[in-house]
Amino acid sequence: LSLTRSTPRPIQLIPYPASSSPHPLRRLLHYYRHRLGTSAPFAVRLLHTTLPVTMAIETKIRFGAFLIFSITILILAPPNPVSSSYSEYEGKINNYLQQGNNALAAGDLPTAVRNYEACLTLDPNQIYCNINFASALVDLNQSDEDDSMKQKRVETAISLLRNVLSSHPKDGDAAFNLALLLQDSSRSEDITREAANLYQTAVE
Repeated sequence: LSLTRSTPRPIQLIPYPASSSPHPLRRLLHYYRHRLGTSAPFAVRLLHTTLPVTMAIETKIRFGAFLIFSITILILAPPNPVSSSYSEYEGKINNYLQQGNNALAAGDLPTAVRNYEACLTLDPNQIYCNINFASALVDLNQSDEDDSMKQKRVETAISLLRNVLSSHPKDGDAAFNLALLLQDSSRSEDITREAANLYQTAVE
């Protein structure tokens, strides 16, 4: 039995929230203008003239303080571990996968298995690693006389392929390989029916 093989977040500033309530001085001015009319004292008329300028200056001061605070946080905050290490993390996964594939192609099955195990430790759902790991386990059974170990490898291979199909039910390689393993491991009616469905998925 032989299985087929498969070959930084942008930083956003939080916008400064605009106040929904009137400025206190504007409320005071509104009161005087409606209660006293043109007889409002000189201080109130002066306030009416200077209020827009005062509020504009206050708004600029607030925005400036917020901007300085935001820049300070960005400068002093430690690097985001997710964005800074993402490329390195992906690189490790791809490196283990490539080394496993190279070893599998060269017939060095133990090395292939070790690399696939390391790959799946980082990303248990890596599709190609699951499929090729299953293939390597089945290939190991060709030269092993220990029936218990052979059965354990087959069970692990089936689990790996089911893991792929649980998230990618239309993956042809996983479906075809799983159908082969199921058909080879049991002749029950249910298993035969499942294998037939998987073959159908593989050719679609």
